[in-house]
Amino acid sequence: MKKTTVIGVAALLSLSSSVFANEFVDEAGAEFIFNADISGFDSGTAVAFKASKKMEDVVEGFSVEGELTKSLSGPSLSETYWGSSFNTEVSYFTLAAFGKYTHEVNDKISLHARGGLGFTSWEATWSGSGVSASDSGTDIGISYGFGGAYAYSDTMSVTASYSVYDVDTESVSHIGVGASMLF
Repeated sequence: MKKTTVIGVAALLSLSSSVFANEFVDEAGAEFIFNADISGFDSGTAVAFKASKKMEDVVEGFSVEGELTKSLSGPSLSETYWGSSFNTEVSYFTLAAFGKYTHEVNDKISLHARGGLGFTSWEATWSGSGVSASDSGTDIGISYGFGGAYAYSDTMSVTASYSVYDVDTESVSHIGVGASMLF
């Protein structure tokens, strides 16, 4: 799990800037989500890949951002009923589009807030007492979040973020850290 995350982040960040540095992308990065949470469940982990394009001609500090997130270990829940243990695990991926506003605190530190729509595809598996079942679904809902970045060079920054994806009657929240390439 951690090896897959490290390889994915390294592959994304090692790509030549000539691949991304064009008229469509100003920043690309990845984050390891160490707290993927659904209310009432134990937290899981996920990885998120992001790309954004500045829209300075619209509003200074505004950009559009796309994000793909995949759970690595889903949020889980273990409960006991009538002396029998039951386990639930959820796996999911999201694809979201955000409007993002970034405020430059100084030449190294920036803060951002974002909001948009997210598509979520999920699968829940229940097992216990020799019985298992699963259910799956998709949903489109409001997504929002905030975070910050520290630019340690002209082309690289370290990021941290908190995001929420509304899914059916629940919401999935993420806390993550990562890195971005700036073009």
